[in-house]
Amino acid sequence: MGEITLDAATAATVAKSLAATRLCDPEGRTVAYAMSPRDYEAWTHRVIEEAKAEITSEELLRRAAEGGTKTMEDVFKLLVGGE
Repeated sequence: MGEITLDAATAATVAKSLAATRLCDPEGRTVAYAMSPRDYEAWTHRVIEEAKAEITSEELLRRAAEGGTKTMEDVFKLLVGGE
């Protein structure tokens, strides 16, 4: 994860926000979203739990045992809908 150091005034403004916050450039375009460390940790935990519910450890082990790899080219083809 990257890191951006905010000036003190901006950091204070973001820190006092009670909800996820949209960060905009001077023209009003969204450049990022920010959330509190507590909310980020809760979100991360929720995403991990949802992922665990989607696939069992046994299934992951079965797939790993199958072997086989994909090149980056193969992955890109899958992403754009190619075979």
